[in-house]
Amino acid sequence: MKTDSLGAKIKCILMATTSALCLAAGCRISRSYPAPQLFLFDTVKGTTWLNHVKLVPDPLNNKRQAFLGERESANRCQMTFYNENGFFNIPHDMSGAVVLNLLVQHEGKVTVALVSDKKLKKYHRYPAATNAWCEIVLPLSEAVGKLEPGGKIKDITIWLNPVDGQKTLPKESFIYFDKAMFDFNLGQSVEE
Repeated sequence: MKTDSLGAKIKCILMATTSALCLAAGCRISRSYPAPQLFLFDTVKGTTWLNHVKLVPDPLNNKRQAFLGERESANRCQMTFYNENGFFNIPHDMSGAVVLNLLVQHEGKVTVALVSDKKLKKYHRYPAATNAWCEIVLPLSEAVGKLEPGGKIKDITIWLNPVDGQKTLPKESFIYFDKAMFDFNLGQSVEE
C-alpha cells in the first residue's frame, strides 16, 4: 500500500515539475477552447480573389505594404476580399467579432459588408482616428437575423463613403487595409 501512495506522490511531483519547466521555457499547455484570435487575411495571404485594391507602400511606414481601396466614383472608394473556402464559420451563438485594421486618410465613413452565401450584414462605422491605423470592430451579435449561424463568411467588402451630410468624398480621402482577424472574446459574456 505504501508503494502505491508513494508512486502517486512521485507522479504528482513529476507532473508539477514538468508543467513548471514547460511554463518557464515559454511553452503553452494546450487548451480545449479556441485561441483568442484567428487570422483571416492580410496583404500577403488568406484571400483567393481581390477586387478594387492595389498593393502600395504603407502611407505611414514605407517599409511595409498595405492595400489601397480603388476610387469607384466621386462618392466612394471600395475594396473586396474573397476566400472561396470561407474566411471563417459563423459561430452558432453569434459570438465574437471581425476586427479590421484600416487607415482612413482625410475623412470618411466606413461601411463593411460581411457576406455569407446569399445573406449579408452591413456595418457603418467612423474610424476612431483619421490618418492613423485603427481597428474597426464588427460584432456578430449585431448580425443576428441577417447572417445564418454555421454559415461561412466568404466575402468582405469595404467602402469609404462621404461623412453624414455630405454628398461627395473629398479627393484627399482614401482607405487603406492592413489585416483582418476574428476575435473570439469580443461580444461574449464575461460571466462563466
